[in-house]
Amino acid sequence: MGTASIPGTGISYRQHIGSPSLNHPSGTPGSQEPATKSPPTLNPSVLVPLPFRASTAPIEEVRSASTELLTSASLADLKKLLQTTFEEREDISHEIEIARSQKNRALTRYESWGNGFLFKRIFKKAFAIRKEEAETTTAKLDELEEQLKLTTVAAQLEIEKEQAEPYFRMRDDFAGL
Repeated sequence: MGTASIPGTGISYRQHIGSPSLNHPSGTPGSQEPATKSPPTLNPSVLVPLPFRASTAPIEEVRSASTELLTSASLADLKKLLQTTFEEREDISHEIEIARSQKNRALTRYESWGNGFLFKRIFKKAFAIRKEEAETTTAKLDELEEQLKLTTVAAQLEIEKEQAEPYFRMRDDFAGL
């Protein structure tokens, strides 16, 4: 006996497989099965086959779009602001690396003459230039570090209680995976 059903609808289809003499509806004389209560069955002659076309294309995995592409129109400006901030932060971080090495070099040059006696007195103009370079590179590094602080975006998101509780449950369940 073969049975096919659509869950939740009570619709099912049964067909005996084998010799034609056993092909009787369930619970009728000559049947091999005892009469039992079962979901309503449809007469196979009444069933209309649904059109089905087998695809010869290979099976492909369905994937969601990346989170970068899943942006509503109302969040487009925020996304742009965050992207711009990130790019500026990367640029400033690179500039800070360069400024630190320049500051270290300028301070080393200045201090090598500043700790001595002879060069700073003989080459007063060159010593003043070294001192100015050390002060300039230090100020430049301080300014870049301040700019880096300003590229930080602070956000406060308020979610209503009805939305927050399911979100936190989902977050916790996901973390549990």
